[in-house]
Amino acid sequence: MNKKLVIALHTAYWLCYLLLLAVLLMLIYMQWAFQQKGLQPRHFLFIQLFCTLTILPAIISFYAAYSFLMPRFLAEKKSLALTVSGMGTAVISSLLTTTCIALLFGEHFVFMRTLKGVLEQATVPFFLSVIHGVLGLVLRGFVAWFEENRAKMELQERNAQMELDLIKAHLDPHFLFNTLNNIDVLIEQDSKRASAYLQKLSGILRFMLYDTKAETMPLSEELAYIGQYLDLQKIRSANPDFVRLSIEGAIAEWRIAPMLFMPFIENAFKFAEHKKSGAAITISFRCNAKECMFECENSYVPNSVASKQQSGLGTTLLKRRLELLYPNAHEISIVVDDTTYKVRLTIQNTITTTS
Repeated sequence: MNKKLVIALHTAYWLCYLLLLAVLLMLIYMQWAFQQKGLQPRHFLFIQLFCTLTILPAIISFYAAYSFLMPRFLAEKKSLALTVSGMGTAVISSLLTTTCIALLFGEHFVFMRTLKGVLEQATVPFFLSVIHGVLGLVLRGFVAWFEENRAKMELQERNAQMELDLIKAHLDPHFLFNTLNNIDVLIEQDSKRASAYLQKLSGILRFMLYDTKAETMPLSEELAYIGQYLDLQKIRSANPDFVRLSIEGAIAEWRIAPMLFMPFIENAFKFAEHKKSGAAITISFRCNAKECMFECENSYVPNSVASKQQSGLGTTLLKRRLELLYPNAHEISIVVDDTTYKVRLTIQNTITTTS
């Protein structure tokens, strides 16, 4: 907890206590004024005695509990030692207070001149010491709880960010290596097309290096990136219908986390059956003001190594990323049959833009 906030808590605590004492003195003064029509010298002595009796043990016991007892015993769950030490602190505090009162005011009060009178006088500061000791423990416990919760939140945020970074580090090389291999093959066949695709790859890498650093981005930019990616992947197949893409709805109203859909599309290309005629991969986006539905379906050869890998570690990482980015604001389903692997992801519109 911030040091200024701790000081403010302590200040508020003592101001409330002093205000309570002031109210009590005001009530006593009103009674005096009504009965005796004014303050007498002995009344001023009583006020001094009252302040010493109520403030001194409060300060001693409160800060003994706050600074020593709580860190030493309660933090280590030593309840018995805490109770014994707390009672001992209350006794010492009350005796110190009574001794100070005897030295300062004993000559004015007959009952302060005997041991019995001193012990009877110690009763009030003893109970005040117990009360303020408990409140000192409570306040120190609140500060410790607040600091512990803040530390846990910071740790969770750091862990979440590390997980997101690890996920991106795991996904990005697949795209880069696959695309470079495709262009390498194309260079021998058509150098001009290879040069054009290299320009597309340059733009995609620029997008990945700079645009994906933001927390959110327009969905239209993500779709433009996906379009470039599909153009590059089409190099791998002579079938012009190998992949089909459809986009419907209010795309301009949406902002999403960068690289949200791309990993699923990468996986589809990685594990799709490339010898299939017609559409081996079908991708669709349907968005409205409230939600955006993404579907990606690819064919595969059942019981192959690739089909088993597609539902392995990569899918686990992708689901974890969605949990971190869209908690309680997404639904994902993966349906696998004999020859088809289908992903359906629905994102609720938590951030919109009209720009």
